Amino acid sequence: MDNVIASDVDGTLAFGEKSHGIRVLEENDKTYVVTTPDSSTTHQAYSVSTDKYKVYLALETRSLLRTLAGRHDIVLATAARPSTVYTRRESFDFVKTVVLENGGMILDSNYEIDRGWEAELEPQRKYLREVQAQLEGKGWVLDHEGRTSALRVRPRDNPHKGEDEFEELRREIQLPFELKKTANFGCLDIILEGAGKENALRYLFDREGYTETRGIGDDINDMSFLDITNERFVLRNAEQEVLDLARKREWFVSKKPYFEGINEILQHILMS
Repeated sequence: MDNVIASDVDGTLAFGEKSHGIRVLEENDKTYVVTTPDSSTTHQAYSVSTDKYKVYLALETRSLLRTLAGRHDIVLATAARPSTVYTRRESFDFVKTVVLENGGMILDSNYEIDRGWEAELEPQRKYLREVQAQLEGKGWVLDHEGRTSALRVRPRDNPHKGEDEFEELRREIQLPFELKKTANFGCLDIILEGAGKENALRYLFDREGYTETRGIGDDINDMSFLDITNERFVLRNAEQEVLDLARKREWFVSKKPYFEGINEILQHILMS
């Protein structure tokens, strides 16, 4: 297949109680009735939650993606760790490939690790452990459990440090050449230099020979992978910085946020 849709997940396909203000109005057998902060519209949704976050995928979004999967390969590009991706596997049954840990790992449709990509990044992994030891030695609490290719520093895990100290770390942290930093939902992510959603997707696009590429995202760390696609889509619920850049570059920005926004984008692709 020549066509591919690469999409971020949290904040793009699925939305959370804490991160996006999603409210659950009713719980049924396997689905939920949910609504968003700025709309009276309700949606039937599946839970794609983790141990830490309550997150929901609308049934309509899943149905649209299943339809699109007949014409396009669907690739997820997420910062999530493997355990989160495996938990969501049943709900995301339309997926061809998953890029996770901000490009640090690639899983195929059978959720088997892409060994070629793993080997390419392997020499850089040892530097993560060195940076982890340095940060923990300075009193930072890291969210690294279950991650193979990334470290995360979350403000809520470090209330003893304060907002100013966290912002200084995010701006000034010195990393070895083999690592780099990125941002996701206000967190500092430290990833492998050869990783990044854009590098992993470029590897996939080249290997699979995709000629028609579309990208969907909402966060600042999605901008670089959207740049390498032919057609770009951004959710209205994105940060203002992302919206400003998307409009300046004349990318498609949904009229509405959250569930209605992603469904608008998917319907646009389906009709194009």
